[in-house]
Amino acid sequence: MNGRILACALVITVAGAIVPRATVGGTLGTAVQSRSIAMTPVSGGSGMPALGGPLTFSKFDPTLGNLTGVELTFTATIRNDFLLNFASTPTPTTLYVATTEAPDPGVLANLTLAQQLADGPSIALGGPAGLMLFGGPATTMPVDVVSMKASSGTYSSRDAITDPYYLAPDQATFRLSQTIDRSVLALLSAFIGPGTIDLPVLAVAHSSFYSNSGNGGGAVLTEADALVTVQYLYTTISTGSVVPEPSGFVLLGLGMSMVVGLGLSAGRRPRVAGRDGWA
Repeated sequence: MNGRILACALVITVAGAIVPRATVGGTLGTAVQSRSIAMTPVSGGSGMPALGGPLTFSKFDPTLGNLTGVELTFTATIRNDFLLNFASTPTPTTLYVATTEAPDPGVLANLTLAQQLADGPSIALGGPAGLMLFGGPATTMPVDVVSMKASSGTYSSRDAITDPYYLAPDQATFRLSQTIDRSVLALLSAFIGPGTIDLPVLAVAHSSFYSNSGNGGGAVLTEADALVTVQYLYTTISTGSVVPEPSGFVLLGLGMSMVVGLGLSAGRRPRVAGRDGWA
């Protein structure tokens, strides 16, 4: 191959290799923010009253980069304590309590009908603009019906476990997680900017009571707690000149030297000695 062609090719190749180009950072995560509510009595009612004040989190600082996702975790425990109070009567009474609001409390005495009740204690995490982040069947306990037959005495889940009048409570823990990404851009945008964002914890519980004799009383006492964590996922983008490798400059200098050297040699023709001296 012609030397000048080889040198030019080398220069072009190395020069193309050191052209500046953008660099893109990987996905990063902010520190995890954690907020919680201790065990708190859950109110009854048809709505979803707040368990306490809303949990407040710092929003994502847009100067860090582009927010790509919000990782949320929601852990909550619901505990139902039962109370059955038997009036002293010669004839034993059967009392029923349930973790629901039965339109006709008499259905509690019918196992088949009682199993059809579905409005059990529920807890949820609300989002901005009234949206629900966690809730529904995934955070609703099945209805529990507790019954007992006795002539007197007060039985409670608040008693010591060794107490003869102790009733076992009903308890469940929910652990859920999700990532809000760009597929729900409007919701993702609500987490961006200065200031804070409030996420309310909502809960509802009901209690039904029935006595087959009309004597006695009973109730369900429901409490719940909650733990929520928030972490922001983001990317950074920086543009600027990429510093070429030292070897690139060496190769570029070698190619340029070859071009200059070959150019000088091409401009000087060699002299050939004749028989009688220099030609």
